[in-house]
Amino acid sequence: MSNKYVCFTQRNVNHQTSAEPLYTPLLNIERHQHWCQGRSLEITYLGPTRSDDSGWRFATAQQVHLSVEINQVAKDWLERQNASSRTETPRPGHPHQEVKWVSHKRRTKDKWDDHGNVRCREAAAANKQFPQDILGISPKKKAIGFCAFLQVKHLRLQPLTMDSHFRENVCFLMIVICTASSVSMTTALFQQGFSGDVECSNTPPGVRKMVKGVDITTLDLVPLDLTSVDGYKSPIINFTCNRGQVIKMGQVEYQKPDQIWQIITNPGGWLTSDVQLYKSSKDVRTSMTRDVGGQGSIWKFSFSGSKSYSRMQNIITNSTRYIADVASFYSSTRVDLIPTWLLQMNWIAKLQVTRFMDGHTYQTNPQVYQDFIDEFGTHYFKVANFGGHIRSVYEISTSYFSSHSDDQVKRSAKASFLSLLSARGGSVSGSTTVDSKFTAVSTETVRYYGGRTNLLSSDGITTWQPTVDDNPWLYSGELKPISDLLSNVSQKTSLDEAVTQHVMRAYLHELRRLLGLVTSKVGSSSVTTELANRLRAMEALKLGALAEADVEKLGDDIERQLNVPSWFTSNTQLCYQWRPDGDGGQCGGGAARRLCARPGSMTPVYRDDTDGRGGGCRMQWSVQSTGFESWFSQVQVCYRWYPDGDGGQCGGGANRLLCASVNQYSPEYRDDSDGRGGGCQMSWRIVVPDSAPIWMRETKLCFSWYPDGDGGQCGPARSRDMCATANEWTPYYRDDTDGRSGGCRMSWGLKLGF
Repeated sequence: MSNKYVCFTQRNVNHQTSAEPLYTPLLNIERHQHWCQGRSLEITYLGPTRSDDSGWRFATAQQVHLSVEINQVAKDWLERQNASSRTETPRPGHPHQEVKWVSHKRRTKDKWDDHGNVRCREAAAANKQFPQDILGISPKKKAIGFCAFLQVKHLRLQPLTMDSHFRENVCFLMIVICTASSVSMTTALFQQGFSGDVECSNTPPGVRKMVKGVDITTLDLVPLDLTSVDGYKSPIINFTCNRGQVIKMGQVEYQKPDQIWQIITNPGGWLTSDVQLYKSSKDVRTSMTRDVGGQGSIWKFSFSGSKSYSRMQNIITNSTRYIADVASFYSSTRVDLIPTWLLQMNWIAKLQVTRFMDGHTYQTNPQVYQDFIDEFGTHYFKVANFGGHIRSVYEISTSYFSSHSDDQVKRSAKASFLSLLSARGGSVSGSTTVDSKFTAVSTETVRYYGGRTNLLSSDGITTWQPTVDDNPWLYSGELKPISDLLSNVSQKTSLDEAVTQHVMRAYLHELRRLLGLVTSKVGSSSVTTELANRLRAMEALKLGALAEADVEKLGDDIERQLNVPSWFTSNTQLCYQWRPDGDGGQCGGGAARRLCARPGSMTPVYRDDTDGRGGGCRMQWSVQSTGFESWFSQVQVCYRWYPDGDGGQCGGGANRLLCASVNQYSPEYRDDSDGRGGGCQMSWRIVVPDSAPIWMRETKLCFSWYPDGDGGQCGPARSRDMCATANEWTPYYRDDTDGRSGGCRMSWGLKLGF
């Protein structure tokens, strides 16, 4: 009877007759078989009995089962009802204790409408076009004309209570009853979300991920930790296959959902992306935003809760390392959804909007909008790229950047990545010669996405590649706000505002994490205390009260304390220059007259070999920089000295304290140590103002030395690498070169404390 519409008359039920039920044939289900794929239901339809003190009860009658197909939307909804329903004890003598769904009843003047089933039958016979006509529903009276129950295979649903919202749910299930097995091709019936929709059962691999909403505060498309939260939320749209479209990918034919506009494949081959360098958390956020086509001001607060973002931020901020990120894609497929003005939310999302958000703006009831975001997220994928994805993340010591340009670093990272692919059986083009120095100062994290990744460890890339098409990874795309799917302008504006507030509040958690990192390393200070107080004040604000300008200003102020700017790392150097004023063989050892180093590295070595030969060596120090912030103009490099024997060997008349501002050299100090008694004690420091950010106040000035002959001429000191944090002095170094063999090698540099 799968192609029949079944109605009982009240007479059949009340008299418990075994007579055949009355039915009226509608459209033959076989003509539209592709609309009816999904879970099977058994529907038992019984008319009401009578009204008494208990209100109502089921009749005992011969059950007539009608096997139909219900789409996934209805199944998901039933499961949600199961999770939230309350158990009801069956009434004594109830003949159908396995009943899982009970419909609302209709009364007319406290009596049953005995014509409900007749109306149902008559509507079916007239082949009415709209569900409410078929069911005998009067939209004005908001009631239904009969009772029924469903017995759902593989689901155990308790009877639902009959609250004010129950009628909507019942009408939906009644539409399933009256239309799932025989449908009329009308716009009203085949709008997305009606039970007449045909569920897609054989979509291209991977694309179902596009029905989900995403939260851009936690989104992690290609996570470094595959066990962490990925940012995907509940489905915001549904895929239907009402139009019966198909697409062939390779040798396999798939259904093409109505909501998908086009699918473009790029089968086979590797597409190696450019190497991304991250020197700040802003660089990481910018790259992640670019991967999802993010646009708008909220993206400067995005990804705060992403585990990969947090991990890379910690590496850059906490370990004086930068990051090179290299990836390759295999068998890429691009999927575009239909234009937003055609796309609709699924019925569950619509119901949440209707039930909780109607009549409210974000200002009048912010919590209902926050609840929507918690369930469905902030955005959805309008465009998605799928395929196999291999990613290598290199953590590189900042010292490597001091002697190599960014382009050189990128070439080294790419060569290392291609070498990895080649070693595991991948076909690559390009240099695989890896700089040994790069390998020595970097650590590598490799991750694989899509396909059967367990094959990589045993059989290599060539075995893994064929499995990608059946299990591709969504690795990039274009996100659009979920608010674009709302037609109500007020609700759209309110949801946009709610998303902005949601993203900013997540950003405050990021700032809290960063402040904790600072205080754990350097302790509390007046600066960190002031920032913490501002942060606490914002966190205490009620939902919806954050001001974007204030949050951005606080973020800038905190990041200014932590993030080392490029003008310092790239355009700033500590320099040492020298000249002989007598026998030049005592000075330099072949070194250039000016020796400079960027932060994170040491100058080339200078050789001190003064002795009894005529003259000595003149020495000066300087901090050179361009494009710096105003506070940096108050920075100085200072040198102090004193003799511990014959003072004629030290200074040459210079002051005991010699300092120089930025882009100036300190006054000359004359080194003329020789065989006379004693030597010269030497110490250095970098001076920074109170207005300097924390990263600068944690920067160290370092002095390194080693002997290349008789070691008694150099030191003694507790370490050959002596560093001092800004505004502190290095330990003293003793210069006592004389006629003994060899000399002392010396170098200077600035090292980042963060």
